[in-house]
Amino acid sequence: MFSIYEISQEEHEMIIRANDQFGLIFEVCLEAIELSWTFTKNYQISAWIFAGFLSQTNNSLYLAILSLIRKHTVQTSFNLRLSIESAVLACYALYNPKIDSFAIKNVQW
Repeated sequence: MFSIYEISQEEHEMIIRANDQFGLIFEVCLEAIELSWTFTKNYQISAWIFAGFLSQTNNSLYLAILSLIRKHTVQTSFNLRLSIESAVLACYALYNPKIDSFAIKNVQW
């Protein structure tokens, strides 16, 4: 049985090896994700829905890279799709920041 420390060490080694395996492509992907986290400094309160979708976009991109490193191709594709869908919703949230466009209030089940 593996301990959480052994699993964490193996994950770390996979990331280190990914830099050698994928080279410049891996570096560019990581830089692009880092840029997407930092290109905005602050948000107006009306853009909070955009910020949520942007965060979901970025998290999905990180998960896609980790899935790719682990050679989980189906999971990689799923995370890339989720990232694209979240990015589209983030763009739409800039155009239409009303919460009613994204959620139903006071639903009685």
